[in-house]
Formats: sequence, structure tokens, C-alpha cells
Amino acid sequence: MSNEVKEKLIEEAIKLAPEIYEDGLKPTIQEAGGIIATLFGLVNNVLLYKPKTWVIKYKIKAEQFEKDYKKRIESIPKENIGDPDINVVGPLLDSLKYNLDEEKIREMFLNLLIKSIDNRTSNKVHPSFVRIISQMNSIDAIVLKRLYEKYNNHYIKSAKINITLKGTNQYFSGALPEWIIEDDFDGLTIFEVSETLIRLSNYGLVTLMYDRSAGESYISKLNLKNDVQSIFNRYKITNPNIELNGADCIIFINDFGKQLSRIVF
Repeated sequence: MSNEVKEKLIEEAIKLAPEIYEDGLKPTIQEAGGIIATLFGLVNNVLLYKPKTWVIKYKIKAEQFEKDYKKRIESIPKENIGDPDINVVGPLLDSLKYNLDEEKIREMFLNLLIKSIDNRTSNKVHPSFVRIISQMNSIDAIVLKRLYEKYNNHYIKSAKINITLKGTNQYFSGALPEWIIEDDFDGLTIFEVSETLIRLSNYGLVTLMYDRSAGESYISKLNLKNDVQSIFNRYKITNPNIELNGADCIIFINDFGKQLSRIVF
């Protein structure tokens, strides 16, 4: 079968998602066992063209998702179980089939699904959450969760720092990441953290800005971070006439980021 035909099949399956929801998903989404059947029903044409080992692995993770879903849905009082918004659950199941391998993203989707069913929280669920989560990877999830849990009510000290030639405006482009923060994330480099902060900002969840408030500068403290010093010392071997310069900045998880985080974490 040609790729064009395969793509057409997938396109038609996605078009059918609202109809599937009204005829089958709506009455079964709240039942244990219904979600897994629906998920496989939407992606059968995708599974047909995957290696057998991949399909087995996929089914195992889908079955685990069902178990987790069953446990969570049973904890909701019956009077609080409502009909989830099709604009949330339809795209969610469509995106989920591509993200079962990502444990942290899978967990975010599960939390979003449960909160969309629970009428005590469903009014806080926005359809855009599905699109945002589907663009994220595990590193994005780790950093966002850390920001939400540790810096929910205050900003993070940050700086834009450059390695410059003394007495000039010349600097080494790309030597240091755009955003350097006071916090350390285990297992992540300062470049990975900066890249993630920029992505989270593009998703509309985090605000990055210059700090124009009065007060003591904290650039000197960030200059002493081990990763920054390591890079600076490496450049200094061949360029002894250099220094670190920059501007104070702040980063904070904004109201929209907090709203999403309260739902998915």
C-alpha cells in the first residue's frame, strides 16, 4: 500500500474521531476497558505498518495506561463523573497514541483526561492543553514540574551572560546559553535547561524577561556556577583577555502555566 493511501486512511480515521466519540466513546470513556478499545480503534491502521515487537511494546504500555486510568477513575465519586469535552478528549486520544512511549507525557495526558471527566475540575481544563502537551518531551515536563513545585509563587533569578573581549563589545556567540538560572537540574546541562525554558516560553507557560527592578545584581553569583566557569576557563586558554558580562533577568511560571500545571501534575 502506498504512503499516500496510508496517509489517507489515517486522515479519514481522525475525521471520524468526533463521530466515534458521540456513538461509542462518550458512553464508554468512563468505563474501565472502554478507553483501551477506543484507543486501539483509532490507531489500528497505524499499528498495521509497525514491526511486531513495536506493536507488542505499544500494547503493553496501552494496557498499563488502562490500568492507571481504571484506578484513577474509580477514585472519583459517581456524582462527580461527567461527560468530557469532545474538544479535549478527541484530540487527547489522538495525541496519546503517539506518546505512549514517553512516560512523563503519558502521565500528563492521563491527569488531563481524569480532570476533564471530574466535574469538580473540568472547568479548569482548556482544549489548548492537549496541543501544548503533545509538543513537549520528557525534559520539558521535568523542568516545568520543577518550576511549578519550587517557584510557584516567586521568580527565578537568571541572567544573560556573554564571554567578551575586555574593553570591547565583541563576544563569543554561542559560548554560553541564552538563559542561565540559579537552580541546577540533575542530569541536565545549562544548555538543555536554557533550550527548555525557551520552548516553555514559546508554549506560553513561562515568562522570560530582563529584571529592571532596583536591587543587588546577581550576575556575579551566576558567573560562579561550575558550568559557566568551566566554559569560561576553556575559552581563556586561547583568549586570555576575556571577561564575563551580562544582564540580570528573571523567569517565572505565569498564570496560564500554573493553570496547566495544576491539571497535569
